[in-house]
Amino acid sequence: ESLIAACFFNALKDQNLIRSNEEVAKLFDIKSKKLSKGCNEFAELMFSKNKDYVKSMKPVEPKDLIERFCILMDLDEHFIKIGEYISKIVDKLGICQENNPKSIAVGCIYFMSNHYNLGFSKKEIAEHCHTSEVTVTNTFNQMVEYKKYLIPKPKKKD
Repeated sequence: ESLIAACFFNALKDQNLIRSNEEVAKLFDIKSKKLSKGCNEFAELMFSKNKDYVKSMKPVEPKDLIERFCILMDLDEHFIKIGEYISKIVDKLGICQENNPKSIAVGCIYFMSNHYNLGFSKKEIAEHCHTSEVTVTNTFNQMVEYKKYLIPKPKKKD
């Protein structure tokens, strides 16, 4: 089951249809940990068959999950771009280095929601993104002190 789920997960990723581990695990009625083991097994098997494919596999990044989660939360393209910008700056500044891409993504979304008064609570974000409120709070708190760097500057009108 976990190997089949891993194949599905990677097939989606190959088509730029990013889904979180939890979404795919739920679809296959397995635990996320079991999916992770299946993904490791998938990578090992693929490496033995096609090293170039494995070398071309790119990890899921926060920006990928921001797009997915913003769509699930019915946020438009404008906010997806802002969330992706915030995640890019978080990475450049080395903020949240101990966190996984999903944790960084939810922190960016909550940060954006707070700054632009989008009205999403930590609880709502945690539910939409299948994570805990503690995770949302922790990553958000790491970002707050860098607020002036994380918000995109408004573009000047000609």
